[in-house]
Amino acid sequence: MCISFAGFAQGKKHFPKLEELQERKWKYLSEQAQFSANDIQAVWPLFKDFENKMWEIHDKKRIFFQSVHEMESDSKINFKTLNDQYIELETNELKLIINYHKMLSKSLSAPSLFKYYRAEKEFKNFLLQSFKGRKMGHFNN
Repeated sequence: MCISFAGFAQGKKHFPKLEELQERKWKYLSEQAQFSANDIQAVWPLFKDFENKMWEIHDKKRIFFQSVHEMESDSKINFKTLNDQYIELETNELKLIINYHKMLSKSLSAPSLFKYYRAEKEFKNFLLQSFKGRKMGHFNN
């Protein structure tokens, strides 16, 4: 599993570009799920679109929390509104995941989809482990 990630653990200390990370993730997921050529052709555009939309949501969350941090000295913060805004971001993410699942379910067999989801979890776990003990924002490539 970790052989395909050797590049993450060596070399320059920087976070790879989004496109590079997505390509590495895609390669790992498609290999672990043992995708056929037809599966790759069907799922790649879905994957790319999903990843881009997820990064947009994550960016909105980052901006949201930065703005909240900047407001924290203000005693007139409306926390109910902030809470509602946060839940809206989370809800949008969940809707995106559900929609992605529906599209994948039309393109993949149930066993292939399960392998894909398992590989995605493994990939996330690997990334979390690679961050362990490092400052956020720094990533070995």
